[in-house]
Amino acid sequence: MPQRWLFAVAIDQYRDKRLGWVAYAESGLKALARIFANSGIPSSRQELVFGAEATAACLPVRLNRFLSRLSRGDQLVIIWAGRGIARDGVNLLLTWDTFIEAPEATSFPISTLFRILDRSRAGQVGMIWEVGKGPEFPAPDWQPHLDSQTLAQLCGGARKVTLLSTSDPAEESEAVAALQSRIGFYAVGQCLLGQSRQATQASPSLTLEQLHHELEQLLPGLLRRHHCGVQTLSPRYFGRSGQSPVIAEISPQILEQQARRRLESIPWRRLVFRTESQRRLKDLRDWRKQYQRPGHAGPSTRRFASRIARSDIAAALNDWMNTTRKRFGYRRCELTIVVGDDGTGSLRSPDFEYSILVNPDPHDPTRIVWLEELGGFQEPDFFRNPGFMEVFGSNFDQLQIEFASPLDLEFVVDRLEASPLPGLRLDFSGDSCDISLEGVSGSVSLDPSRLIIRRSEKGSWELLELFFNFIEKVGPLGSTLALTAANRDSTEGCRVSH
Repeated sequence: MPQRWLFAVAIDQYRDKRLGWVAYAESGLKALARIFANSGIPSSRQELVFGAEATAACLPVRLNRFLSRLSRGDQLVIIWAGRGIARDGVNLLLTWDTFIEAPEATSFPISTLFRILDRSRAGQVGMIWEVGKGPEFPAPDWQPHLDSQTLAQLCGGARKVTLLSTSDPAEESEAVAALQSRIGFYAVGQCLLGQSRQATQASPSLTLEQLHHELEQLLPGLLRRHHCGVQTLSPRYFGRSGQSPVIAEISPQILEQQARRRLESIPWRRLVFRTESQRRLKDLRDWRKQYQRPGHAGPSTRRFASRIARSDIAAALNDWMNTTRKRFGYRRCELTIVVGDDGTGSLRSPDFEYSILVNPDPHDPTRIVWLEELGGFQEPDFFRNPGFMEVFGSNFDQLQIEFASPLDLEFVVDRLEASPLPGLRLDFSGDSCDISLEGVSGSVSLDPSRLIIRRSEKGSWELLELFFNFIEKVGPLGSTLALTAANRDSTEGCRVSH
């Protein structure tokens, strides 16, 4: 069975300070190597070369010695983070001890690297480079970046080697201090962790060409989020299409954890189930025959509706308290009902908060809108409790998820339009987007602050599954869905004793 190996080089600083500094190249590579260790290349099959160890004399020796460990047909991943220069079709990777006055004799020629790899026992070689444009090279006539045309010719003539550059060679690559990594390396790591993969992909294998497509989707959002100095990075793939090697396996453990943590990975602390219904004012318990029906839905009508709905709110919450006590085994002291004078009420438990809000119907002041919400969840395992379906399974027809920070809606729409899925329909109005997808029942609405899923039929778990199916089909939204816990001390009102 062929094995996969990793040989990686990162140079932060060069002996000659005039060559500049490649910020966080070494720390970024270390983090990426740890991810590769869980993606099919354990540390025993990795060799990492940093800084002063990456000299012009040592690198070819270490690479050849490493290649001697491979069996025929093994796959090899080569990673390089540093600087490159080019002149008259000659591409050089700078080594730690590159001598500016004689760079060709004291650097690593890329043609030599290709020749070594093509003669090795490796079956296929996939290279990932973080080698963007650097400061001007002190020696005359040398471009401060690699030459794309020569790279394309080398890869086109190579028997085994394909190359992915995390940016166009003529672009300046960027580092992110908060991540202590090159942005390209961080994006590659996110892809290896399955953060940008479409779940419609049947295989967990990740080829170099697939990684290129995923970086194209992932990098714009990362650049926006981390406020990098560059506006765009254009990853480049050099090699024959359809013949790139598998560079990693999205590990079964990661896929299993993602499936197991689907609820944990969504903003469950501000995940709210909702349902609305209408009721006549005259059907409320505290309605009296002498009351006149309101003629408008103004503030006075709201105060009136809130006052006479108070007994109905308390009774409904009492029913929910008795049901949840029986099903979940709560003690009386663990449950609290609070009913306010403003048409609100809530039932608080160790696991959730059930709220009711009453407002006049703006179109018919003789009726009220009765809104019920279930949220404030303390642990996602609560959803897996069999009692959750039994108690709340058929009560809600809407799921609302609020984002902790604004969603880059334009980025999401651009990505979906650039790689349209079969049956995908988008209705983008500038500040919101309605999305429908064949095979996904219900409607999905997105705006920068929240995602709303609606179904014509009630079903709490069905709403969650609809959300999962939607995310699996369209991919990540490009925003961390981390939310704050519900404030349990903000509700005012009088307590109903039991």
